[in-house]
Amino acid sequence: MKTILKYFLYIFFTVLLLALTITFAIYVRYQLTVRAETGNMEVPVKPGEIGQFVNPFTGTGGFPSYTSGDDIPGPSLPFGMVRLSPETRFFLGKDFFDESTVSTAGYYYADNHIMGFSHTRLIGTGAYDGGHFRVYPSTGDKSLKYYKEGKYHHFSHKNETAFPGYYAVNFKQKGILAELTATERVGVHRYSFSGKETPHILIDVSSSLGKGKLPKVKFLFHLMEKLRGQSAPLGILLQDMAD
Repeated sequence: MKTILKYFLYIFFTVLLLALTITFAIYVRYQLTVRAETGNMEVPVKPGEIGQFVNPFTGTGGFPSYTSGDDIPGPSLPFGMVRLSPETRFFLGKDFFDESTVSTAGYYYADNHIMGFSHTRLIGTGAYDGGHFRVYPSTGDKSLKYYKEGKYHHFSHKNETAFPGYYAVNFKQKGILAELTATERVGVHRYSFSGKETPHILIDVSSSLGKGKLPKVKFLFHLMEKLRGQSAPLGILLQDMAD
């Protein structure tokens, strides 16, 4: 009996030590990402007198991940039709978590890869919805291939900034500056490319947060004019337009 108890305690403490080691390693990885401060990047737009004191990244982090407020740093207007914001890939990957992003709003501060910028989502609910009409700037001939394989752009918070009505991130490795703002009905994107590779803008018209894709999508493209799209996720009729 003593021998059995001895082996049981040995196995128990071994498993416990392993679990604590893994948790500590994840926590270190978390800290390595979140210790970089946002707001230090030079951008062509400046916050207002009061807006300079607002931190839109509040509520986007937390460890463990379930303590996140499921908020976003992207721009939106009160009662606006769009909540334009970046969506990040969970830093531990799909093998650890069965969704591409751990935050139901799409952005988690501990992540360091951006999947793109979409126009709709729920905030602070703990429920996945939205993530529609995702826009992904990229460069090079393999842009679409890498996007489909989940090889998204790496970013650092030191190359990211946000204040009320504005969000920007600089993908240094690719030479892409992404800037976002919003009106009552429209999400406005501006992408500046400084690299040598051919620039591309990918539009995932069937994107959504959580599992699956949108079941019904209509999309019209007018060359050098406008993009018009209509999608019908469950319970919501969404219309998007981008100039």
